[in-house]
Amino acid sequence: MDAIQALMDLLQYVAMTDTVRPPKGVREAAALGLRLREDQPPSNRAGTPVGLARARDLANGRPVSYATLKRMKAYFDRHEIDKEASGWRPGEEGYPSKGYQAWLLWGGDPGQRWVLSELRQAGLVDKDGVTL
Repeated sequence: MDAIQALMDLLQYVAMTDTVRPPKGVREAAALGLRLREDQPPSNRAGTPVGLARARDLANGRPVSYATLKRMKAYFDRHEIDKEASGWRPGEEGYPSKGYQAWLLWGGDPGQRWVLSELRQAGLVDKDGVTL
């Protein structure tokens, strides 16, 4: 094999392994977030433009880069506390809260688990989920 072909093979390998596809649970959570948001009056719709774009990508199973996985982890780390607010669970006043909608838009609990798993496998976080 000549050097050019070896380089092309390497570039193809990097392109294939540089992204990961969201699993079914993540796709379903993001799709649920989009549906819940759509059903809300405008005053109770959650999601920034970035969060909405993330939800569409996840719901449609588009590949996600490791850089995006790291941003998703940062979102989950910042917003874990939102689970303690009212409106997070069916039957609670204010359900679905903006926080709950937004959490789902980013892939929800399945997304949080998936992100940590992928980043651990790539050696980008330690066993406790701390970014390296």
